[in-house]
Formats: sequence, structure tokens, C-alpha cells
Amino acid sequence: MQKKITPGLVTILMPAFNAEAFIAEAVNSVRQQSLQNWELIIIADDGRDYAHILQQQQMLDERIRFAVTERHQSGPNHARNIGLRMALGEWIAPLDADDVYYPARLETLVAAAGDTGLALDNVNVTGAIASSNNPVISLPGDQAFGFDEFRKCLVPLLFIFHRDIISREWDEDVVRGADTLFNLRALEQAGHACFIASALHEYRVHNQSMCHAAGAEDLFVQAYAHTLDRLKGDGLGFQTQDFRRKVIAQIEEKQTLNQDFLEAVARGFKGNYQNYVQSLGMEFW
Repeated sequence: MQKKITPGLVTILMPAFNAEAFIAEAVNSVRQQSLQNWELIIIADDGRDYAHILQQQQMLDERIRFAVTERHQSGPNHARNIGLRMALGEWIAPLDADDVYYPARLETLVAAAGDTGLALDNVNVTGAIASSNNPVISLPGDQAFGFDEFRKCLVPLLFIFHRDIISREWDEDVVRGADTLFNLRALEQAGHACFIASALHEYRVHNQSMCHAAGAEDLFVQAYAHTLDRLKGDGLGFQTQDFRRKVIAQIEEKQTLNQDFLEAVARGFKGNYQNYVQSLGMEFW
């Protein structure tokens, strides 16, 4: 039987891996949304009973559903795909278990995405090892957000997607950057996203974040090489040669910057990747 999609409903996809310490805050940020027509799918990638964990913290809600990956640590892309297959919403909105939405986020983005089916907001980067607590994207106001704007951003971007512009799932064999590819495919499909200049969510950076885990640098090196092989081979789902060429150029640029950063660290550079890129005076956010 074909799944029935509910018009106007927003499905929030939340992979959870070792998330017991912070998932309640993320869930509470969803429950406090001004737009109440949502469902939240929490996909455990560690075998934990997050329904029980949330029940203990009085965070259960009838709009929350739970799933589990077939094997532990199969990755956030696989977890999101499980949630996407379960989703009943007309709109899809990812949220990591250690980040939070601000109360007006879903209502604002659903209204903004009406023209193209794609919208995003600015982002506050917070946390113990964040370099700044200010909004990241330095654009002057709400406007169209295309590829040129996308390529300048050094932190993950959270879009809200209409079902019609999701052409395929997250690429599970891309261990770093599959969210970037998913976002770019939607951007190609939509033409542009509507950008809200206000930061309506927090991306929290801490020592347990995937980008700061042990061996993360090596994983990025491998991921860049694998992604480029796929882009130059099967194309990773991009529809036009022109857009695919732009994505390849973006990945090659990030690959070079990442290698330069690793070499700078070996020479004694103190700071993270964002600090390094900013030290070069390049036009990135």
C-alpha cells in the first residue's frame, strides 16, 4: 500500500547516536515550535531506547515516532534514510540530536519556501569549542540563496525541503558531506532557496561532534576523494552537466583547503578549519 502524505505536515528527521545527554533539549526545541503540525522521527543508531529516555525526562509526545538502524553506528545518512521512508509529512526538516531549533523556525521556513519548495535560515554556532556565537552567514537580508552563496559557507546548512524537490536519498557511502550533496541536489532542483537572514537554529560544536572526533581529518580526505570519483562517474544524481561541474569545482576547492589546513597544523597552526580559512582572507562564511 502506498504511503499517504499529509499536506502541510512537517517531518523532522533526527538520527541519534550516544545522544542521551542532549537529546531532550533538541526534542524540547521541536515541541516548542509555533507551528505545531509536525511529526518527529528519532532513529537510534546505537540500539538505545530513546522512547524510555525521553519518558524519564517527561519529553514524550504523541507526535514522536521511533525507529532503529539494523546495526549500530551505521551512520547518520542511513538513519536519515530510514526516517525519510517512514515520513508522512509534505515537508522534510533534518535536525541533529545535539542541535536545537528556535521556536519560530518551522513556521517561518514553511512560509518562505512556498515559491521554490526550499528554504533555510541563518545559523548560530555555539558550544564549548565554537569560534563565535554570532550568526554565520553575512548576507544583508532575506533573499534568494543559490549555488554561489552555498559554496561560501563552512558550516552545515539546515534546509527545509518540500517533497517534490527531493530526488533521492542521502548517499550512505559518502561518510562526510552527504548532507552537502543532498542539499545541492535540492538546490539544483529548486533553482534557489529562500534565505532568512535571522538565525533560527543553533549548530552546537563540541568535542563529541563528528567533525571533531578522532580521525576526522583522515575521514574527510577519504570522503573528498570518494565523492569526486562518484561525481565524475555516475554523477551522484545531479541532473545537468553544468551544475555537476560546479559541484566538482566546489569539492576540489574544499579538498585543497583541507589539505593545506592539515599541512598548516603540522607546521604548528593553532585553530580549527574555519579559523584557518578565515586567516587566508578568503571570501567564506
